[in-house]
Amino acid sequence: MSSVQRLESDRLHLSLREKLPGYPWIKLLAHRIKSSRRLHTRSLTNKKIASTWNKDPNLSPPIDDFFDIVAGPIGDENGLGRSARYDLNHLNANGPQPTIVDTTKCDPDELLRKIRNGSLAPPRKLLLLGQPDTYARTLSYLPPDFIARSWRVGHLVWEMPYFPQEWKFLEAVLHCFRTPSKYSAAAITSGLNLPCEVTPHKVQLTEPSQLSRAQIGLREDAFVGLAIMDLRSCPARKNPMAHINAWKLAFGDDPNFKLLIKAQFTKTTLLTRSSILRRLGKNIQLIEGRLTDADISTLFRMSDVYLSLHRAEGFGLTIKEALEAGVPTIATNWSAPAEYLNDYAHAFPLPYRMTPYRDMLRHYQSEGLYWAEADFVAAANILKTLADANVRAR
Repeated sequence: MSSVQRLESDRLHLSLREKLPGYPWIKLLAHRIKSSRRLHTRSLTNKKIASTWNKDPNLSPPIDDFFDIVAGPIGDENGLGRSARYDLNHLNANGPQPTIVDTTKCDPDELLRKIRNGSLAPPRKLLLLGQPDTYARTLSYLPPDFIARSWRVGHLVWEMPYFPQEWKFLEAVLHCFRTPSKYSAAAITSGLNLPCEVTPHKVQLTEPSQLSRAQIGLREDAFVGLAIMDLRSCPARKNPMAHINAWKLAFGDDPNFKLLIKAQFTKTTLLTRSSILRRLGKNIQLIEGRLTDADISTLFRMSDVYLSLHRAEGFGLTIKEALEAGVPTIATNWSAPAEYLNDYAHAFPLPYRMTPYRDMLRHYQSEGLYWAEADFVAAANILKTLADANVRAR
């Protein structure tokens, strides 16, 4: 189905399943129309990137793994930003320190002065961190002639089992790419004709902050669960209601058992926020404020269990972080996390069933998609077992 046909379908056939009393249908339809237009605009932008920052196809790859420049939205306050910082820390610890172009804080005029006066040499090898939809901003900091002879490596991650066609322009820009999981590699290489290297993120949590249980309303003797999810694009993929269902099935509204949900929203996902708020009760708390990397580390260290009943993940950064922090972790045993869950004795892989992709926002543009539906009853049983063990240990 073409984007035009899909748009007509949206106008004429809003599904009966979605027609719930009070649902803001006009807003949903407006979002879908805007998304279709946004995809068209992005396609035009990608074509411009491919023609302006096209690579030199005759370059030979450098024989070492060291990068001269690493560029991208490294300071972003989300999982992609944290994973970029992990990768950068690993690079700094294992070779010469590259020049960092962090598009969240770098002064483009100052960078251009350094390029023009020669104090910053053209990179022999360039690493682009961030998803392709950030490339327009990132490459705007790097004039085409400055990186014309650079060997370019992208770091990409994709969470669904198909190739996003809007990434096809990368063949003209990159020489190769890295991705953190075999699952992600299989999806991307199914449509992108570039060499690929699987390089899992080198997770190393920062030192914890001074954030205390009392500051976020937790009793010292409470059994604490944690779920961290970015709900700004496709809330259905993170499956927040399954987390709530599992917690309530395990503990009801008992305040001795507290689930923290750290989440981010946008205007288009405020309906999900409303749904979560209606279900919170006495022992589930939504955290929306800005947290530093150190605060995130503290949340992991004060938690007794981590939950991720996701439907699909390209890597599952928070799952890996929880496991590295030694937190018992309950996670859907599908997509990328299935590659490392069994490496940890304190991981509890959840059974699941494959279900057709359904998402009111229609974030993913492909037909015949499936993803995993975690068994929240099994999750509830594991939660009760862990809580009982926690009580006995005290």
